[in-house]
Amino acid sequence: MKISKQEAGPLLLIVLQSFAFMMAHGPLSALELGDELEMPAMKTEKAKDSVLTDVTLAGDRLVAVGDRGHIIFSDDKGTEWVQAEVPVRVNLTGIAFANDLKGWASGHGGVVLHTEDGGRTWTKQLDGTVATRIILKSAEQQVAQLEQAVAAARGGRDEDLEWDLETATWRLEDAQRDVEVGPAKPIMDVWFKNEREGFAVGAYGYFLHTTDGGKTWEDYASRIDNPDSLHLYSVNGLHGEAVFIVGEEGSIHRSKDGGATWETLDSPYVAGLFGVFGTDVEGEVYIHGLNGNAFHSANLGDSWQKLETQIPSSLFNGQMLPDRRRVFVGQDGVLLVCGADQGSCAVVPREDRQTLSAAVLVGDSQMLVVGMGGMELVSLPPATGVGNQEGP
Repeated sequence: MKISKQEAGPLLLIVLQSFAFMMAHGPLSALELGDELEMPAMKTEKAKDSVLTDVTLAGDRLVAVGDRGHIIFSDDKGTEWVQAEVPVRVNLTGIAFANDLKGWASGHGGVVLHTEDGGRTWTKQLDGTVATRIILKSAEQQVAQLEQAVAAARGGRDEDLEWDLETATWRLEDAQRDVEVGPAKPIMDVWFKNEREGFAVGAYGYFLHTTDGGKTWEDYASRIDNPDSLHLYSVNGLHGEAVFIVGEEGSIHRSKDGGATWETLDSPYVAGLFGVFGTDVEGEVYIHGLNGNAFHSANLGDSWQKLETQIPSSLFNGQMLPDRRRVFVGQDGVLLVCGADQGSCAVVPREDRQTLSAAVLVGDSQMLVVGMGGMELVSLPPATGVGNQEGP
């Protein structure tokens, strides 16, 4: 199934990590987002019970992000939570840490936040107003370079150059409109390979790169083959130097050299892919997305094997457990556990069917899941108990 651009807008705003905010509050205009980018998140005791979109570990500390700029953290495996100091009130979509103290969060309005104290306090490093100007400058430079290259062809036809110039001109026009409209596009995900180098991806082909810990950013969109500016939903580093980006229409972009150069891979599924993760095994990678589709590769994406999830629910987040079981969460409150042998998968029974957006292992046998209903600690079945398939 192929998702059209017309379908992808509602999909981005309702079904992906930002789904819950839009369902609860409706879309914000660029003007409203501009205001929200200058207002600190409100303190509330209900932050842990409100919409949460992502969760991760910073050392032993749990840190979750979500609705209206809420960032909360726990130092006792999810029993008690503290709300962090956050300078924006927009919906946050992703979070990543390079070590126990230094982390980054992404969100609506093109925002990237940074912490240096393990998530207790945050500062704004980037927003859509700055990002659109960065992208505009990059687009202007690319068009100028390609115009010179076409002129240097001495009147000879170079169809590849002409196509590249046409694509670059379209990107320039789009960038000019974005500057006029304001900070309307969300950054969906962020990942850092160390304290200095990181990547951020988002709607309509947003792809940004930093080498100074987020103090400055560079437009990387022209480095991947994405002429239609398809939405990019997730970026993640794998074992070794591999970095993957997945997104709309099943797009898969791979770098084997830490993000310096990129190639576009053939996709096993031509519809939305919402997440990608690797393991400690070189070459092993998983992707997942719409309608319960998930795939495994043992050769860094050169070929794919479909996981028999046997569920229709879209999968928004996944990870490999230490015992090599795969865990996915998603639509309809699904918490799916797949056996270590690439065999059968089973849904862990839960009473709450509200959509889940992310999960993290807590201890040896519990998952902290987050989503539309806030958070919940869920006990996993024993490793030998996976195999009898249940529907959601």
